Amino acid sequence: EAVVVAHPGVDAADVDEPTLRRIFLGKKTRWGDGTPVVPVMLEDGPVDLRISGQGPTFSFAFAQGNETFRVVDRVDARFLSTETLGWFTGVYVGLYATGNGELSKAPANFDWFQYAGN
Repeated sequence: EAVVVAHPGVDAADVDEPTLRRIFLGKKTRWGDGTPVVPVMLEDGPVDLRISGQGPTFSFAFAQGNETFRVVDRVDARFLSTETLGWFTGVYVGLYATGNGELSKAPANFDWFQYAGN
């Protein structure tokens, strides 16, 4: 079974079977807008997720077992700040899982959360 997770900006028409085949064969490395394609193959079992911030940049990473964390994306968080928008309350971090309106066969169990502020 395969699950495809893509940024909301990726057109669903770009995530068809032939395109996925090209991604996992290493023949497609960027989406139409130039954003890198980051294929991730997970083993059965727990996955550790990490969000870290350095200045205005947030990094999203994952690891399994004793592997080193692998960054899958970095985003500019300046537009989530009061300083930029003038009225926004800021960034909140929390745990959330969804089956996108469908029942999911895969459970999402959260047994640990740590926040380390500056």
